[in-house]
Amino acid sequence: MRLAPLKDPRLLLSWLLGVCLIAATFYGATSRLWTEAESARAASTEKTVVAALAGDLAEGNLFKLGATVLRLKREGQLRSARIFAIRDAAASVLFQTPEANGLDEALSRTFRCKERKRVARRSGGGVDVWTILPARISGFDCVALYFSSDLPPELDLFKSRLLASSGGLILVLIVLFSWLALSWHHRILNLELAASRMKVEKESAIEQIAAQVAHDIRSPLAALEIVSGAIAQLPEDKRILIRAAVGRIRDIANNLLDRRRARVAGAGSPSAASVAPEAASPRLLSSLIDPVVSEKRLQFRSHSRVDIEPRLDASSYGLFAAVQPVEFKRLLSNLVNNAVEAFGEGAGAVSVSLSAREGRALVSVQDNGKGIPPEVLAKLGRRGETHGKVGGSGLGLYHARSSAESWGGSLELSSEVGKGTTAILALPLAPAPGWFVPELLLAPGKAVVILDDDESIHQVWQGRLDALRAGAQGVPVVHVSTPDEIRDWVKNEAAAAREALYLFDYELLGHRETGLALAEELGLGERVVLVTSRYEESEVLEGCRRLRARMIPKGLAGFVPIRVQAAKAPPAAAPDEKGARLDAVLIDDDALVRMNWSMAAKREGKSFKTYADAASFLAELDAGAISTDTPVYIDSNLADGVKGEVVALEINRRGFKRIRLATGHDPSAFAPMPHILEVIGKEPPWGAT
Repeated sequence: MRLAPLKDPRLLLSWLLGVCLIAATFYGATSRLWTEAESARAASTEKTVVAALAGDLAEGNLFKLGATVLRLKREGQLRSARIFAIRDAAASVLFQTPEANGLDEALSRTFRCKERKRVARRSGGGVDVWTILPARISGFDCVALYFSSDLPPELDLFKSRLLASSGGLILVLIVLFSWLALSWHHRILNLELAASRMKVEKESAIEQIAAQVAHDIRSPLAALEIVSGAIAQLPEDKRILIRAAVGRIRDIANNLLDRRRARVAGAGSPSAASVAPEAASPRLLSSLIDPVVSEKRLQFRSHSRVDIEPRLDASSYGLFAAVQPVEFKRLLSNLVNNAVEAFGEGAGAVSVSLSAREGRALVSVQDNGKGIPPEVLAKLGRRGETHGKVGGSGLGLYHARSSAESWGGSLELSSEVGKGTTAILALPLAPAPGWFVPELLLAPGKAVVILDDDESIHQVWQGRLDALRAGAQGVPVVHVSTPDEIRDWVKNEAAAAREALYLFDYELLGHRETGLALAEELGLGERVVLVTSRYEESEVLEGCRRLRARMIPKGLAGFVPIRVQAAKAPPAAAPDEKGARLDAVLIDDDALVRMNWSMAAKREGKSFKTYADAASFLAELDAGAISTDTPVYIDSNLADGVKGEVVALEINRRGFKRIRLATGHDPSAFAPMPHILEVIGKEPPWGAT
């Protein structure tokens, strides 16, 4: 049997308590037995002595009385003796042996006739006995006898044997108890060890599988990265999707392998230090959230009864927090997965929103699923605690909460059974880096030059500038799509070029030159704002730092605040009643849907415009820019809780008759509406890309 468990304080405490209980029990039993033996010996001696002295005392012959006492002493019945008469509180000695001279007089004076008998154990062994003799002497209350007697040898032998047998039995019981205690303790330890081993094996198996998956996807990932480097001929939106997907796969694979290496290397070793996770740094949260939501919408596309709705709007623009990008995306991905899985086979909606309050960024993932009981909700976030997931390990929420706390934030869960669950990630806001554009400030008389190979991006900028009535406030807008076009404009409009604001794409389809290279070539420098999805790449960041250019993530072009400085509103021109007749207009707050429709329209050669919110579209109607016979497609659930059916009423009032509700909800969920032709799905009317 191993001795290691003896270090366990639980075993030591139980062993000590058991030994003390056994020892105390046997000590009490042995003391009781020995006391009874002494009492029996004292009673026997008393009986013999009293019987021998009674006759002599009755005769009143002190000489004969003394002779009898001495005889009893020689026979070993007595060690010393004293006979005294008691009257009131006084005692008169009638006879005593020489050895009784040292008797404590106080003990004799305290003995009274009514006490009849007193027995005291002597420290050196033996007993002292005070007893009343049957004889009486005139003038005294009683006659008392004191004698001291040694225990006989056979009683000493009995005592020795009693102590030896008791000690041996105690030892045997202690050994037996110790064996039982160790056996039970080992059994408990084995059970605890088995449970701990199962837990470690489960976590290790998860880590090994994750590491194996990460390792196995390295080869196809390398092939994807090679291919993604040669996609310059693809449209911008497809390039963004491919790069985002490949980058996320690479980040996940690297992170999984790094965690595995760190665990194997051990804390504190050089290997462990070399694979330490990336340090948290200020990151634009909306740019991290948007690709994860797009990925989740594609992932759960087959789960058509659950809508995943991003709630990113102008209020979420420019919110930075110090996080680790890979870990943040994993955290958000897990929260969305949990929300979708809460529906099972049912229908519902999951919304992801970003806002700010009291110096903290709030990332909210909300579902209208079944909800979580309060007693279960209190446990979630602890290691190993899960709910509603077959085979769930509980590590997702545990790591999410640990990551949030490591960034100085928190992860709070709230839920109501039957109504749904909300997870809120709160993070301290961080200052924006120098390259970021918090606001586009336009000035009357100074042109805005937009260089991009993607027509949909031109539409986004033009729609936003039209909503501001930038042209009416004296801000010219110039659209170019190729390096040669921007060169020609800068050359031909030299005076305007020196004061213009430039919104350049970084990557131009079919051209070697990048937006940064053109900015450097034309000497535009700090007047350039790079609008690109590659804003975090080191090469792009270094180029902007060198030229003092700034950047806007391309996915956030629809949200950046724009203001015209010292604008003077001229008299409004009469709107063109006819306006431009387009093949279709889409109003939808989902960037992925807008991109999908734009790609389909471009492929089919359709004239088409998209709007992220109803206000932008209505602003163009005010300007008479769109013909009333243009087909209008509008989502049912727009940002900030705006209902598309309500907006459609206003659009219909302005003369539009071909209005359709483009939503992911079942058409049967909507009552007939005279101002809406029909309810259709999210697929573009010309076919999806």
